[in-house]
Amino acid sequence: MLDALPRGNVDEIVGMSPVISVPQKRPAPSARSTVATMTEVLDYLRLIYSRFGTVHCPDCHVPVQAQSPEQIVEQISGFPERTKVQLLAPLVRDRKGEHRDLFERMNREGFVRARIDGEILEISENPPLDKKKKHSIDVVVDRLIIKPDIHQRLADSIEQVLRLSEGACLALIDQKGEVSEQLFHRDLNCPSCNRSFLPLESRSFSWHSPHGACPTCEGTGQIKDKTCHDCHGERLNSVSRHVQVQGTTLPDLLKNSITRSIDWVEEFASSQQNGKQSVQMSLGDPLKHRLQTLVDLGIGYLSLDRTTDTLAGGEIQRLRLARCLGTQLQGSCFILDEPTAGLHPRDAAQLISILVDLTKAGNTVVCVEHHLDAIRAADHLIEFGPGGGIHGGEILFSGSPADLSKHHLTSTARALKGEFEKTLLKTTDSASNSGTIQLEEVGLHNLKNVSLELPLGKLIAVSGVSGSGKSSLILDALTPLLKEAISNEKSSVHQRGLGKLTINGTIRKFQVVDQSPPGTSARSCPATYSGVWEEIRRLLAKTRLAK
Repeated sequence: MLDALPRGNVDEIVGMSPVISVPQKRPAPSARSTVATMTEVLDYLRLIYSRFGTVHCPDCHVPVQAQSPEQIVEQISGFPERTKVQLLAPLVRDRKGEHRDLFERMNREGFVRARIDGEILEISENPPLDKKKKHSIDVVVDRLIIKPDIHQRLADSIEQVLRLSEGACLALIDQKGEVSEQLFHRDLNCPSCNRSFLPLESRSFSWHSPHGACPTCEGTGQIKDKTCHDCHGERLNSVSRHVQVQGTTLPDLLKNSITRSIDWVEEFASSQQNGKQSVQMSLGDPLKHRLQTLVDLGIGYLSLDRTTDTLAGGEIQRLRLARCLGTQLQGSCFILDEPTAGLHPRDAAQLISILVDLTKAGNTVVCVEHHLDAIRAADHLIEFGPGGGIHGGEILFSGSPADLSKHHLTSTARALKGEFEKTLLKTTDSASNSGTIQLEEVGLHNLKNVSLELPLGKLIAVSGVSGSGKSSLILDALTPLLKEAISNEKSSVHQRGLGKLTINGTIRKFQVVDQSPPGTSARSCPATYSGVWEEIRRLLAKTRLAK
């Protein structure tokens, strides 16, 4: 992997720490991306639920229990006489590879058949498998017909199946040509309906994996912009949704705010479960620190299942920071691109405090920054200039902020002295009344049935701390309602809590300028994006050479 990276244009680097970069870039929109996945909180919770979770039957809602080989024999022998049964040992589930070693070992032990990707094949010669594709392999241990004297043979075969597959037994039941399959497991079985379950794995709680995702919506929680009717927006399959730790399922835990989740983690880390307290603490303590970092960054109000495409820019930036800052690293170098961009002054102060704490822990923090409070908090300041573009590219100052403000007349020095602070003239109300826009009962995200009136023909500022609902109100509610009103087309999708809009006046068109990048193509440039290139092309097309 290192060989594939381009070599740096340097001869020698001395004393460099491990570098972690946090760019100022919104993640690609994805219905599977949530606060829990972006901050890697879900990774810890998946381990906790796979190690300490108790499976509850989705149908009977009772905890599953261990199932003995004798109970499995009793259930299979209870089928009607002359029923054909094949006993299979599940050995591989959705794993890539050719699996030659497995086939060779099965041949040495005397097995001649296996069900490979749903098809029964002979394995005397290694079946050719595509190593780049996922495969499922179940070895056929025995084929028998249910009859009165079959009990001992059935018991021996089931013991062998359980030994090969570490506790799982798959039975193919053929009753008069109708074939069904039934899974048994010596560890997980419902005492009410006798349904068996596979052991829990970390991937059982990932909606990015087919082993954990709801098969209907494939882990997105939605089908055509509507909540999935099977998982009810919880993204996981029926078994994973019914696993409990401390009486709480993973979907229910993810619905909590980050602040409330800390209480659950503290209770988990301090509880004692069958001598596993050291494992609980090794998972609970770093998870608590990561959650506390999110609270310290001022976003403890977010729910862990909140999708990232509904978050404001300041919230996204702090989630990115928390993923790095919550690692408790020491001796590292963090490179941050305008970490305070888009933050309310209160939130910026909290972030600057955390960056200072990082340096106290023995880390180096390098910030590209314009915020004056962040500049004042720096131990060392480097200023570029004197202008932008071709007028820049020079280092004007390198030293402490105190020295800069005392001895230099650069733009940053003048800003630190307050020379650019101006009192804006108070605007006077216009005599003409252009009308109003009325929004009523907007309840998106954290908005609590907000109703307000906006004057037309005015400059309107929507202010508040990050996450208070500004973007939800203007971008997620006002924008689609305006678009619908101006185009006179009824939207096919109406989000719950969108509210209603009344326009008392005239709006002919509207333009949205958000934080998304203007273009992702390598051919995109200011001339093409602004439309200037079209005029240049027309002029060039009129030249004599072009004709």
